[in-house]
Amino acid sequence: MKIDKTAFPPRSFADLRRLPVLLQRGELELPMGKQTFRALCRMIDEPQTVAMNNISTLGEALEISPPSLTRLSKLLGFSGFPAMQQLFKRHLSEPSEFYSAQARRLHGAGNADGAELLKSMALEAGANIDRSLEQLDPGDLGAAVDMLAKGLRVQVFGYRQSSSLASGFSYGLSMIRNQVQLLGSYGQGLSIALSQMRERDVLVLFSSSPYSRETVLAGRLAKKRRSRLLAITDSYLSPLAQWADVSLMVPTLSQFYSNSLCAATFLTEGLLTLTAKRLGDRAIEALQER
Repeated sequence: MKIDKTAFPPRSFADLRRLPVLLQRGELELPMGKQTFRALCRMIDEPQTVAMNNISTLGEALEISPPSLTRLSKLLGFSGFPAMQQLFKRHLSEPSEFYSAQARRLHGAGNADGAELLKSMALEAGANIDRSLEQLDPGDLGAAVDMLAKGLRVQVFGYRQSSSLASGFSYGLSMIRNQVQLLGSYGQGLSIALSQMRERDVLVLFSSSPYSRETVLAGRLAKKRRSRLLAITDSYLSPLAQWADVSLMVPTLSQFYSNSLCAATFLTEGLLTLTAKRLGDRAIEALQER
């Protein structure tokens, strides 16, 4: 029997978000069918839909019956659906404390000197990279490289901290192929750029929790344009994974007060290297021209 590591009912939205991860890893056992599991993941990805709708309307949106939603609520330890819905409402009404919570975690880490702290962070970065490789599906990796090599145009976007990843990736890809654009640069509106995307185009999105509204909307709009979407994110519960043709996962946990970018940087360098290899002579010629 697996050990139940989660208190029921979940006391916070963060605790609720952990449940599908624990279930997928086999660290938690709950009598939950595939349809119910998918509904739970969608609810976590779309908390506003849960908070703003009654059980009948939500059931229609999730393609699950109201009695099944009630059973799911009780399975998670709530008295019923209204009690579970309150958790989603509180989540939407509370201001985000992600970065300050990370800072408090660092403050409570003790009195380690600078060298010890950096060594600890180096081990964490290595562990994130190892974890990224462990959960990397070779088929997904090959599909991602195909998208980057064969897409008619490749658009790249990341917001706030993820913008640095997007900028570096866009620059590296533009060195080995044409028709690469970093969205949001040179004053170009994101919505205008996305409205010009076509079916053979590729959108590469970078985002980690807490996911920016701009990036989530970019993924949704790209799918409406029937463009192909490659998401580089931190979890299969990321809202980007809902629309992505291919999702590559990179853990971000660290003593750093924000998301660690080490594993994501490693993965993007690997993607660019594999794409250059796939392009062959085309990449060599492009590099020589530059």
